[in-house]
Amino acid sequence: MSCVTAGKCMLCNEFIQRTEESQTVGAKGHDSLVSASKVRQDNRHLELEEAEKPYKVHRNCFKDY
Repeated sequence: MSCVTAGKCMLCNEFIQRTEESQTVGAKGHDSLVSASKVRQDNRHLELEEAEKPYKVHRNCFKDY
């Protein structure tokens, strides 16, 4: 049985199921995530800066990050 997904979340790297709430991240949201990563010093900004925009994330991941 295969899962129907909408790609992977750029924050948790888990598949986004079509039944889960997701958010499309454009330029403004992307800049916020990159800034937050730099403040956290988690180096996630390195991966985010390479991402093709727009991209999807779980809504809860975006809120928590």
